[in-house]
Amino acid sequence: MYSLFSTKTDEAGYRLQYFEVFNWGTFDKEIFKISPQCNTTLITGANGSGKTTFIQGLLTLIVPEKRYRFYEHQRTEESYVLGEYGDIETETGRQIQRLREEKENAFSILLATFKNEEKFVTLIQARWFSGSEMKRKYLIAFKPLTIEGDILPFNANGDWLKQLNKKYPKQGNKEVIQLFDGPSKYAEALLKVFGMRSAKALTLFDQTLRLKVMGSLDQFVRENMLEESKIEDDFQKLRSHYQTLLDIHRNMQKAEKQLELLKPVKAKSEELEKTKIVLKELSSLRETSPVYFFKNKENIFTGEIEKEALELKRITYKEAEIKIAIDADRDAEKTLDYDIRNDETGKQILELEKEIKGKSIEKGRRDDKLVKYNKAAVKISVEENPNEKLFYQQIITATKKHSDIEEELKDKENGIQKKLRGLENEKEAAEALHEEKAKELDELTKQKNNITGRVSEIRQEILFYTQATANEIPFIGELIQVLPKENKWEMAIEKVLRNIAMRLIVPEAYYKQVNTYVNDNKELKGKIVYERYQENSFMNNMLSKDKDSIFSKIEIRRESEYADWIESQIKTNYNFICTTKDDLPTYNKAVTINGLIKSGTRHERDERQKTLSRENYVLGWDNKEKIKFTREALKQLEILIKAKREEITKLEKRQNRLEGEKEDITKFLQYDSYSEIDWQVISLEIQSLTKRKEGIEKSNNRVKLLKAQLKELQTIISVKDGEREKLIVERTTKGSFVTELETQLNLCSIFLEDFKEIDFTEKFLAFEEKFRKELVGLDFLTIKLKEDSVTELIQAQAEKEGEKQRKIELQLQSAMKNFKRPEEVVMQTFRDWTSDTHKLGEELNYVEDYIVIHDRIEKDELIEYRTKFKKYLNEDMITGMSDFKTLLDSQEEQIRDSIDALNDSLKKIEFKKNPQTFIQLFAERDHSKDIDNFRVSLIDWKPDIADYEKSKDDQILERSFLKIKELIDKLTANDDWRKRVTDVRNWLKFLAKEFYREDMKRPPKVYENTAKLSSGEQAQITYTIMGAAIAYQYGILKDGMNANSFRFICVDEAFAKQDEEKADYLMDLAKKLNLQMLLVTPDDKIQIAEPYISGVHIVHRVNNRNSRIFDTTIEQAKKIISEKTLQTSDYNN
Repeated sequence: MYSLFSTKTDEAGYRLQYFEVFNWGTFDKEIFKISPQCNTTLITGANGSGKTTFIQGLLTLIVPEKRYRFYEHQRTEESYVLGEYGDIETETGRQIQRLREEKENAFSILLATFKNEEKFVTLIQARWFSGSEMKRKYLIAFKPLTIEGDILPFNANGDWLKQLNKKYPKQGNKEVIQLFDGPSKYAEALLKVFGMRSAKALTLFDQTLRLKVMGSLDQFVRENMLEESKIEDDFQKLRSHYQTLLDIHRNMQKAEKQLELLKPVKAKSEELEKTKIVLKELSSLRETSPVYFFKNKENIFTGEIEKEALELKRITYKEAEIKIAIDADRDAEKTLDYDIRNDETGKQILELEKEIKGKSIEKGRRDDKLVKYNKAAVKISVEENPNEKLFYQQIITATKKHSDIEEELKDKENGIQKKLRGLENEKEAAEALHEEKAKELDELTKQKNNITGRVSEIRQEILFYTQATANEIPFIGELIQVLPKENKWEMAIEKVLRNIAMRLIVPEAYYKQVNTYVNDNKELKGKIVYERYQENSFMNNMLSKDKDSIFSKIEIRRESEYADWIESQIKTNYNFICTTKDDLPTYNKAVTINGLIKSGTRHERDERQKTLSRENYVLGWDNKEKIKFTREALKQLEILIKAKREEITKLEKRQNRLEGEKEDITKFLQYDSYSEIDWQVISLEIQSLTKRKEGIEKSNNRVKLLKAQLKELQTIISVKDGEREKLIVERTTKGSFVTELETQLNLCSIFLEDFKEIDFTEKFLAFEEKFRKELVGLDFLTIKLKEDSVTELIQAQAEKEGEKQRKIELQLQSAMKNFKRPEEVVMQTFRDWTSDTHKLGEELNYVEDYIVIHDRIEKDELIEYRTKFKKYLNEDMITGMSDFKTLLDSQEEQIRDSIDALNDSLKKIEFKKNPQTFIQLFAERDHSKDIDNFRVSLIDWKPDIADYEKSKDDQILERSFLKIKELIDKLTANDDWRKRVTDVRNWLKFLAKEFYREDMKRPPKVYENTAKLSSGEQAQITYTIMGAAIAYQYGILKDGMNANSFRFICVDEAFAKQDEEKADYLMDLAKKLNLQMLLVTPDDKIQIAEPYISGVHIVHRVNNRNSRIFDTTIEQAKKIISEKTLQTSDYNN
């Protein structure tokens, strides 16, 4: 086949073979085609002929995404498809002129085939309208296609595509025709097919098409030779991590703020509770006080009455004695008076002798009583031969002792009889328990499990009845035991599992027999519980096994056929969490080490001795320990029984001794009047009578003597009358006092009657402990004063505590309001604050709700948030920030690698010939403030982990977080700043240096921008840098032989303002890079390109409407241009 081009390529790489357009711009209704056949050619024609339109079609094929093209044109794809070519003025205004007015019939096809040795790639784009919307199809074919032979006829319903796929079916696994609905996927495939490094290669194609002299070399390298950092997705991922961390931190801050505001609530609540306890104690003291004082008054008044009654009795006896003496003296007075008058001396002497004899008999009687009194006194350890005052004091002492003994013997609460009965009961209970334990020990030695008693006997009866073995019908408890390492929990676990442990497991084979025996047995005499066992599969692996659950602390006898069933039962129904009292509210089912069991809202603790003793434990299949503890229990019981017997003997001895003392005191108290033993008074009277008798007998003047005696007797009578009057007054006063005391005692009894069923023992002890100082010296004289003093003290303290309570209540209510409705700044910071508080009441009776929230935050939520914050910051965020910096650093490294690769290409390009030089690009650190600050912030956030691990200071992590927050908030808030600082190209400043090939030590010439260079130098440096960029982005290797590289560029307006030398440089540069060029230039510049091109494509307009293009030789093109023969009428190709 004849070719217009004589120059052939011998280089590898994809080059343009031909390019076809149909209905593109002013190229209308025909297929217009150029065929460079992989050679460098030139498109020329007059201005406005359609050169740029044609080239824009080629650009659209190779650079499909609009963002990479049409920078200098206002034309749209739609304007090309409709064939807009101008506008005219009409009556209605300016109207656009189009070659294809009807959108429903308009369509456009662009097709270019590239050849790489024997391989072909055809790019196809079709455009048409559906309604007013333009549709597009993008195709890449691995065959040389044409519009005429493969696309037409074209229709909007896609028949042409079906025919195309049918014509070129898949070859093996490879599609011959690849179809793309959008430009992005098409561009990605195009880059891959042509071996281009990145989308920047497409930008470079557009740049070479519009080849202009660069201004800032730094800006040119950054924007046209290097890829923009694709960091946005990574930033958004980092920001997502940050947002999660921010949410956690915000929740943590909110919890901390809530806790801060709730602490005063809890503190004041606790303070209020303490005050209420004090007030309750004071109220109890106020209630106890009158009872306490009335009870003490009762005791004091009773003692005082007894004392005063004895004193009254003494006075009465004394008065009676004096009266008897006075009466006797009156009789003697009368006798003397009579004798004086009648002088019957002998008779008087006889009377005196008779009276002396009577007095002597009375003295003897009193002497005998004194001897008996002294014997009784010796027995009860009081003084013998007392005077009158001591006599009555000893009666009071003996009476008190008699009362104490009687109370000790008969007191229902603390008396010896009760203690004896209690000790007898305790001894009998210990003996019964000893008998029971001995029986239990006998049972244990005959079996291996720990379950004894009637329930064990019933099991044996069932085994005998059913003829089953103990392994077939076991107790659940004998298949479970507490792990040795968990023995501290043994008591608590025994309490939880005791009920289920005492149950039997009855398999299906014996189920009916067991039912019959248990139901029909009239002599069961006990309780038995059993579980019906049916074989089944138990999904134990699906059931949770919490770390501190009961199941984690026990082991099941795995050789038993019931092991899986027991595991299921424990995990399902008894898997209580073993925890502390503080964490107990957290769980639905839990138990403390002290045996407090929580199940839902129910709480239980059984502290009966039977539940605490190890010898009563029932879990386990080995009873050696229980036998040991039972033997020890028997030993302890024997010791206890012996001790009780000794206590009983000791108490019985004390009872007998007290009974003897009581009898002795009773005998002593028979002597209740001092006159009964007062022999001295009688002795004095005898002496007086004897003296009188002797005086009469010796007196010579009998009447005178009688008168003297009468006068003396009258004096004695007068004295005795005075004594008696005094005693009468004293008796009357004392009697009134005793009566008053009895009245007061009766009032005490009436008051205390209402409290007789209440035990005030503990309250009295607490009362006395509280007012120990005030109650010192409490007696009859001080009780009233002390009662008033204590009452006033209680009242004063109650008023003080009441005022304190009111103040605390106000402070507590204020604290509750501060939490529910905090300051505006808090509400603004935590906008969801009310979601936690809107249901809270502000009255004091709702304070417990606040405490629950406080405890939940303090014990659970805040710990969880802090843990999450530390974990997320230490793991995700630190990793994310480090990865983000690493990514940026790697991009910087990639840029430097790219510069190195560009420099490899630049080193091959001869920049100047004499002397020979070459260009090298350099990337230096940009130290602008925002870039430096950003780079510092990428490092400055890192926490000192070693310091944190040592100090555990959370502020270290907090400061790190705040620095991260500051950085990410700034990156988020300012898109322009973010794009600038995260585009690593901006971290570097680029410049070029010209090195002398023969003298590398010679200082290079530095190029930072081209503004100060001549136009030729500007063009040369531009071509050089551009050439290196093309070599890099197109994937042209150092040896120029990359088989899949793209080797085609297009230069519009080539040589328009360049001298021939610089044009030569450009063309020579392209030749060195083995590039095929399509030059677009006005027809007056053809001679510049002539040495480098193989053919010419001439564009011209017909009737200023349609454009046409055809291929021709250089010679023919020059002839046509020089003769100006290109007319519409001439052209008929």
